[in-house]
Order: sequence, then C-alpha cells, then structure tokens
Amino acid sequence: MVGMFQTVHPDEVLNPTKYGIKLVILISILVISYRNVKKPILARNTWLLLIGLTTINILIASIWR
Repeated sequence: MVGMFQTVHPDEVLNPTKYGIKLVILISILVISYRNVKKPILARNTWLLLIGLTTINILIASIWR
C-alpha cells in the first residue's frame, strides 16, 4: 500500500506517522491473537481488546487525512 502510493497519487504527500501507528496496531493485534490461538475459549477482555484495536485501525484509515 505504501509502496504504490507515489505511483497512484504523485501530487500527494505520504504521511509516515499514520502508517507507522497503523503498523504498531496491526502488530499488536497479531501478537495478542497468536498468544491466544491455542486457548479453547477466548477471554472476554481479550475479545473486546481485539475488536477495539481493529475498530481504531479502521477509523485511522478512514478519518485521518
């Protein structure tokens, strides 16, 4: 996504802070999911945390310009 940005939008400036924050959120989602993959039942707090992080990541992608 970041590599093709300059090709698709040559007149716009890339915001590396936005993509850095999105990457940190994505890595945290993956780590939390991987640590809980072998558990038979996912705890409610973990489930809500994953939903919250995913929602924040979507909001950053759609609202932050």
